[in-house]
Amino acid sequence: MAYIKKKSERKFKITVCNGYKVNGQKRMKAQTITVPSSVPKRGIQQYVMAEAERIEKKFKYGVEESDQTHFEQYAENWLKRQEPFFKATTYAGYKRNLDIVYPLIGGIPLAKLLPMTLEEMCEELRKRPGRGGNCIKETTVQKYLETVSSVLEDAKKNDIIPFNPAHRARKKHFEKEVQHIPQKYEMSKLMRTIQNEPILYRAYYTLAITTGLRRGELCALQWRDITGACELTVRRSR
Repeated sequence: MAYIKKKSERKFKITVCNGYKVNGQKRMKAQTITVPSSVPKRGIQQYVMAEAERIEKKFKYGVEESDQTHFEQYAENWLKRQEPFFKATTYAGYKRNLDIVYPLIGGIPLAKLLPMTLEEMCEELRKRPGRGGNCIKETTVQKYLETVSSVLEDAKKNDIIPFNPAHRARKKHFEKEVQHIPQKYEMSKLMRTIQNEPILYRAYYTLAITTGLRRGELCALQWRDITGACELTVRRSR
């Protein structure tokens, strides 16, 4: 909530509170504004209220109005605010997905991101090369859209935009692939087969079988992630 103090007929001090510090003190920020002479007397109050709302949004969320804030600007601010609540691998996944969509929608103001815009983004993403020279899978495209939707949902929650356009974007229907779960005898055969392979492959597949980590998490492991005997910590993903 913004607190407004009148200093003169056209000068006002606007103070915004954004929660509390660890010592219990309020996080306060104040700004003095001067209403332009072009604004008639009857419009002063309306002008001050609009400025108070703009200053409050900028202080609390790091953005101003949706037509002045580009998607990349808001998304980076959102990532920064969410980092304390995300696991390292979750944060890395969001960051990686956003870096891929920025060239497509990063420079578009939030107010101009339409469902049609996001559908066009998905079409461009479908052209990206995947593994083996094929186009990326539809599940991957939907993950990018879900990441964008998370950012836009936050903007909607904070009254930056009236609705989340990602919820209205048309999605392609696709059949989910049936995941093959290796049986115990198959895993035993694999372990025997890789015994004469380089240590890199032995370590990779042994960890994959014994920990169940994802490919990106396995590839991102470093020596310092081994925190004890038969113990490792997942801090990042690739």
